[in-house]
Amino acid sequence: MEALLAYEWSSRLTAGWLIGVDRRERFRACISDLLLASDVCYSGSAYCFALTCFGTYADAEILTAYLPRTDLHYDQPAALGALLRLDALLGTHHADRFTEPDGFWDHWVKGVGRLGYPSHIPAEQRRWADLQCEFVNGWSAVVPAGLCTSRPTTALDSDARPTGSTVPTAPSRPSG
Repeated sequence: MEALLAYEWSSRLTAGWLIGVDRRERFRACISDLLLASDVCYSGSAYCFALTCFGTYADAEILTAYLPRTDLHYDQPAALGALLRLDALLGTHHADRFTEPDGFWDHWVKGVGRLGYPSHIPAEQRRWADLQCEFVNGWSAVVPAGLCTSRPTTALDSDARPTGSTVPTAPSRPSG
């Protein structure tokens, strides 16, 4: 993971998603540093995803520190969606100060609208964060643990299948 996080934006994006899917909380400080530095664009959405998957108060604090960065239009929607999801899960109200009417978020949306970017409705950003996390939660629960006797199985094991499942095969073609 360290090698992926040290490279360009697409490898960092991949690392962020892998860290989130596997809930590798030992990378929280690194993810926080990379998100707040924002030295490459677009990978921040994966950092926000990872923080959402970790799901702690500390993760909400990291997102709260990131959101006022108005110079970073590319990852702000993901950060707000992640923070809204964490607020709902934790029973906190970190996002309130950003989403109050005619507040920070409304002003930010107007600014990026002048740049030609679409409007980012907070509820839609939250829905997107929910969909990503629910997909991962459902996907990672598909493979029951313990099917492999040499090590625990995870959803990332491509050969791990529930007992009784079969691999679909293509229908045979008639010869001739």
